[in-house]
Amino acid sequence: MYNYRTLTKSQLIELVNGIESTLSSTITSVESEAKNYSTEIPSQLAFEVGYFKGSVKTVLSLIEDYKNCSK
Repeated sequence: MYNYRTLTKSQLIELVNGIESTLSSTITSVESEAKNYSTEIPSQLAFEVGYFKGSVKTVLSLIEDYKNCSK
């Protein structure tokens, strides 16, 4: 497990703000984007899952970048 204590307080705040920004923007836009993608509910749901998966990958990448910066 990574020791997040190696990050400074400002780095942790920046990291949390980046995570919050990425996830909150995804939540606000995913539903309208899915409706533009298709009118069928199963297709919309599949689109939403893919959209969320992309956001989770972005967040994980951001976390990994912070881990590498603190080394």
